[in-house]
Amino acid sequence: MYCKICTATGERASLIAALLKELQTAGDCSPGLEALTAAAQEAERLLSVFQLPTAPWRGVVDPLAIDGYAERLYPADGPADLVPVRCSGQGSRLFEAASILLVGSTELSLELQVRTVIELTLQKDYYLSEMMDAKMMLQAVRFSHSAVSCPDLLSLPRTVLEGIFDADVKATCFQGSYANMWHVYALSSVLQFNISSVYPMVDSEIRQYIHRLINPRVCPGRLVSHTIYIMWSGELRFGHVFKPDNFVALLQTGGYVSSNPESLASLAAALPWNTCTASPARVYAFTISNFPAKKISLPEVESKAKR
Repeated sequence: MYCKICTATGERASLIAALLKELQTAGDCSPGLEALTAAAQEAERLLSVFQLPTAPWRGVVDPLAIDGYAERLYPADGPADLVPVRCSGQGSRLFEAASILLVGSTELSLELQVRTVIELTLQKDYYLSEMMDAKMMLQAVRFSHSAVSCPDLLSLPRTVLEGIFDADVKATCFQGSYANMWHVYALSSVLQFNISSVYPMVDSEIRQYIHRLINPRVCPGRLVSHTIYIMWSGELRFGHVFKPDNFVALLQTGGYVSSNPESLASLAAALPWNTCTASPARVYAFTISNFPAKKISLPEVESKAKR
């Protein structure tokens, strides 16, 4: 049985585009998030008729889409059966990476962006709170706004953080924006998946806050049975100064199928592993600064998802 989940075409695509414009307009109406909150409430109501996938995508992807640069930055303590897949798009491409994991393409990226704006806007108090995991989240947010660790980041007053938060949420109403840990936490709640935020083996002080498993804010009526992986990538300067900039999707090696035997053989030879497990598909979001603009397209996939 097919359900109204995936393809962002027709009525659904038109609604998403219209909602994004409404959110952009509302964000410009007031210094805070008052107007944006009202728009987000209406957007949440209108989107309630549409469903997101309840499990990660288990399909095939072209081996040529593997991000070789991100693969070289992959940390030694990351899962051994995953490979980073380059995501087309602008900005940090967090939502493109998540969309690839959900449906095998970037077609849901704009909807995930809209839903994340709604989540951040309507749950602002949670994302600015100092309670338990939220406190760890705030530390991660502070560091994800900087390429280097700084003691002053740990003592930013709430008023300053709130100003940064409001600006980040409003910026997310526009395509090509850049994401930080607030967005990763909110995306976990939007998807109702665990997200393993993976960070390269640099700057242990920053890494201890960002390299971690993130749980959804709420999970009504069911256990969170899926985990996707998101890795931060970027420009590594002087061998140790890391500047995060964008994300890549990471899929299991066992999911790669190519109609070109030579291409598949080249992939197998390049990978540092030759086995895979039956664990759920996962994602990596990697930030790459000044990465060559080389467009590698993902294969076309079915626009319907089976429940």
